[in-house]
Amino acid sequence: MTEPAAIAAFERIAPVEAVAGNNDGPEIVARFGRRKILTLEGRRIGLIHGDGRRGTTLGRAQNAFAGEALDAIAFGHSHVPYLQQHDGVWVVNPGSPTDKRRQPRFSFALLETGPGTPLAPRLVFF
Repeated sequence: MTEPAAIAAFERIAPVEAVAGNNDGPEIVARFGRRKILTLEGRRIGLIHGDGRRGTTLGRAQNAFAGEALDAIAFGHSHVPYLQQHDGVWVVNPGSPTDKRRQPRFSFALLETGPGTPLAPRLVFF
């Protein structure tokens, strides 16, 4: 997000839940934190940016929630889209809708769920 103005723009559309990343300032870190677990429609979703010094972005995201009972982990940092199940937990990196870096396309992720329906994450490319 990097700027509080981005959050305000998103909030005009819908409520915002997020975590701060390595380029976010203290105001964004104070508001959102760096790691959290959301419970949505009875599903537990871990959110983390995934930056750090050791291991891969994927590994850091998974390790951040070791021992937690989750349905999904959403992470970012690398801007590389990723969608796989690991031991029954969906692990999702949406890529980026604004900074695709070395990726061929921009992307984002949707995690759709409802009462009695399975979690159905998907990547959307454009």
